[in-house]
Amino acid sequence: MKTVGRGIGLASGKSRPKQEKRRLGLTPPLTDRMNIDLFTEFLKSRGCTGRRGVKNPLYSDRALFLEAVEEYIDIFERFPSSHILEGQGLKMLDHAFIAHGGYGSIKEELGFQEEKRPKKGEVADPAGYLVAFVGKMADELGHFPKKRELQERKLWWVFDWAREELGGMPELRKAVGALVHRKGEESLKRWENLREELLFIKKQYGHEPTWSELENNNRHDVLSALRYHGGMTGVRKKLGWKVLVEGKKASEKLREWEALERELEEIISGNGGEFPSHRHLDSINKGRVHKAAQHFGGLTVVALRMGHKPSRREGTASRRYWSNVESDLKRIKRKLGRPPTWDEIYKHTSAGFMQALRVYHGGMAEVRKRMGWPVLKSRPPVSGPGNNHVSLYGAIFNLSKKQKQWIGTLVSSSIMAGGVNSYIQFSPRALRIPVKIRGGELFCREAHIPGILFAARMTYGSQNVMVAEIRTMEKELCDMPRPDWILPHLGLRLWIAREMYVHRSRELPAKVFSRLDGLLMDAKAIAFLEASHESYFRERTR
Repeated sequence: MKTVGRGIGLASGKSRPKQEKRRLGLTPPLTDRMNIDLFTEFLKSRGCTGRRGVKNPLYSDRALFLEAVEEYIDIFERFPSSHILEGQGLKMLDHAFIAHGGYGSIKEELGFQEEKRPKKGEVADPAGYLVAFVGKMADELGHFPKKRELQERKLWWVFDWAREELGGMPELRKAVGALVHRKGEESLKRWENLREELLFIKKQYGHEPTWSELENNNRHDVLSALRYHGGMTGVRKKLGWKVLVEGKKASEKLREWEALERELEEIISGNGGEFPSHRHLDSINKGRVHKAAQHFGGLTVVALRMGHKPSRREGTASRRYWSNVESDLKRIKRKLGRPPTWDEIYKHTSAGFMQALRVYHGGMAEVRKRMGWPVLKSRPPVSGPGNNHVSLYGAIFNLSKKQKQWIGTLVSSSIMAGGVNSYIQFSPRALRIPVKIRGGELFCREAHIPGILFAARMTYGSQNVMVAEIRTMEKELCDMPRPDWILPHLGLRLWIAREMYVHRSRELPAKVFSRLDGLLMDAKAIAFLEASHESYFRERTR
């Protein structure tokens, strides 16, 4: 059995290079880092230190191992795999799975069922078996299974068999009796195809179809095309059909409570028993139900009147009111046995709850005072210009993402400075699209494009030269193209430009130098880059 290396989940021996891990998709997404820290703390609390020479208790203690697996599932809301654990740096748990019989046996022991791939040689009619299997799945879901739904259940064999036995997924859709997606020349976005389809439906129904009839017969492909061509009214005018007032009559009818209640009960039954939100009603073409609900005081009032939990807190249920927030805070305190921290409240509630605390109730310090809890020592805000963060991480940060990652000091200081744009000292015109430049393509992921182009002209003399220089930097520093490293190295080039101006008396206009000086990194950021890329730094600044 392999010895566990230093740090939680790090195996001894050579590890994969960082670039290779990114290429293989093994690095954890930013949204998982918070959960990884939580799980790591759990392992440490159980004595799983991951130190050399210390026996890992997960290997010998099966009860502890199963507890760790259940804790992982609670935190990440998914069953782990070897690939995922390696990407999260949790090889310790991966090795423990092997020691206890493998992932399959543990899955079965914990009650996680997974469809096994059928063997073609044991099936008399593979095509018939496939059609029956997918047809049954479509009946359970109420629609032909989507690609994502098949992948989540790891039904990869469905794609393989569909290609080998029937010629692809479109043929499988036909065999199951589901609607076939029409693309290219056959797309219903082409007026000739839609006109032909509607005339065929008219012949099939014996009369001109209405919106409700198409909806009830699951002809959502036609409904989508109707919206593309100007709606039912516009299409009926084009075809010379009589324009109906069906929608108007239906909306007027829903102003009666009994009719609205019946309509909502049908929607609730199709929504897993949950009362629909405004967004859900729009997604299923039931916007008139939302309008009718306004006649009775809104969706929240209607939900409470029908005995359902509203999908959104409005009116007296709003978190603007301290009593609604206070009850949740007391519940969390009872659960933990002590006053919770900001991060613990977020874990047990939602982003909307935290927003209410910040906007309506004065933030965490004020909330703790009102609850009679001791006020924690306030953390100092991040000092220095915000472009330090850009220089180190390669992108203008997003406030909501940083809040989810618990980087509260960065968020607080950004808000105090007037928002991200003021904090970064950049113009608010931030684009998030690739920018094509002569001589190459410069990808700016969440980067400030006007600032980059300005730096290109000032540092290199032209954008074209900058692209070639960036490609050279990427090869020298990363051994493979890494577009998201452009901004940090661009910051380095700006610093170099300033040094050239100071030490070599290079002639630059005064206003240009002042602009460069405003974008420069502080000493800490420069030291970081210098330590990381010392050889490159020395070579370029001779």
